[in-house]
Amino acid sequence: MQLFKQTISMIQPPAFAVALAVFLFDGALLTSEFLPKPNYLQNGIENFGKSKFKEAIQDFNHVIESDPNNCIGYWGRGLTEKYLKQYPEAFHDLSTAIEKNPHVPDFYSLRADVCNRQGNYKQAFEDINKAIAINSKDSQYYCIRSITYSDTNQDALALKDANKALELEPNSYSAYRRRAYAKWHKFDLRGALEDFNIVIKMVPTESINLKARDALKEEIDYFKKEGIPLESLRE
Repeated sequence: MQLFKQTISMIQPPAFAVALAVFLFDGALLTSEFLPKPNYLQNGIENFGKSKFKEAIQDFNHVIESDPNNCIGYWGRGLTEKYLKQYPEAFHDLSTAIEKNPHVPDFYSLRADVCNRQGNYKQAFEDINKAIAINSKDSQYYCIRSITYSDTNQDALALKDANKALELEPNSYSAYRRRAYAKWHKFDLRGALEDFNIVIKMVPTESINLKARDALKEEIDYFKKEGIPLESLRE
């Protein structure tokens, strides 16, 4: 079962509400013993979707207080803490979620994302590899591992995982974006620009993509001005 497919850094708060609702009603993992009082859970979902993260934290606190074994309460609070950049707290809550239910791959993938942000790449690799071992068909897991490879200067493996993510989900803008960065790291500047253009066509309103493409264009223009062939830069 694919839980929350947008749990890497590219996830947007509104997607959480939809994904969590699907998760709850799917019934494949949760049973009544995990379900907290509906009002607190619903409030947490709604507040997260509105980017009211502090209020969401309070709601998920109530969820956990009402049921200390609720893995989703810890997961939701950990995700919210990640957005508040409270990475040690997020790591702790996600570790608790994993302790409560060690069979959910998205718990590991989100903790890997948090570990990347902390520079704890050893743990990030362990977690994302665990997620992939549980479910090898989720493209977002390969995107997260691609980031870990890029951050540890393993550019060929980063590109390989980005391509794998696209193979699994050909219309994933986050996979195209990850491949754009992976190509950029390998100095395939034209290829990176092509992928960024695809991303921007898919999600034209995200300023982060426009800024990245503009920076890449400036780099390409610099090398052209200096008379340096772009092909000579590639590894």
